[in-house]
Amino acid sequence: MTIEFLQAVARTNEWWALGPEMILACAALGLLVIEILLPREQLRFIPLVTLLALAAVLVAVVHMGYCFLGLACLSVVGTGGVVLLMVAHGLSVALLFMLATSVHHRTHTFDLAEMGGLAQKTPVLAALFVAATMASIGLPGFGNFWGELTIFVALWKFSPGLTAVAVAGVVISAIYGLRAVARVFFGPPSEQLQRVTAAHPPADLGWLERLPALILLAALLFFGFYPRALSLPVDQALNPAPVEKIGPAHSTSPRP
Repeated sequence: MTIEFLQAVARTNEWWALGPEMILACAALGLLVIEILLPREQLRFIPLVTLLALAAVLVAVVHMGYCFLGLACLSVVGTGGVVLLMVAHGLSVALLFMLATSVHHRTHTFDLAEMGGLAQKTPVLAALFVAATMASIGLPGFGNFWGELTIFVALWKFSPGLTAVAVAGVVISAIYGLRAVARVFFGPPSEQLQRVTAAHPPADLGWLERLPALILLAALLFFGFYPRALSLPVDQALNPAPVEKIGPAHSTSPRP
């Protein structure tokens, strides 16, 4: 997804191509604030939220669509899944954008058709890119998996039909993610890339590039193996504290 986005920007200079995901992310954040701070007003937004969520899933802005669907469930489980997915998605996208920049520095192109076979020359870059792609898809072991799974569980109680449509988004994410990985790092290199690598032999990631990538990857794995680090505070914030009832046996008033 990241490589294809950069390719579109390079070819058309349409910087508004980032618009849909940014707009949906801001809208999801706003609706999350409404759901937490103004719970009585949230019912007015449910039809709009559901419509935007399905549109986002169908046009491949999948993760923001999941966030809208999780908010539409009006449940603690769905809202917790949204928070977990937004955090994990932010980490995985940051990692993908950083690695996509590293790919461009070594290939001097944004066109997928002009790449190929880069894993033989930059194995560390290829391994990190594959891991970031798997995290974005929602592979178990990464924070994205728990965010998506939690939203699916909440959404199934809300509408099984919407859940079936949402699960199709996982297939869409896997197709464009794995396609980008295959075109960039595997298969025979293109003639254009052979000329570029002959003039400028690509070097693998140095530690100045590896360190931030490893930090982001470690954060994704941390939330993948310990999602309660995020879900527990959200549950405590959304669930009101139980009020202790003082019965006759616990009365502290003096007896006459």
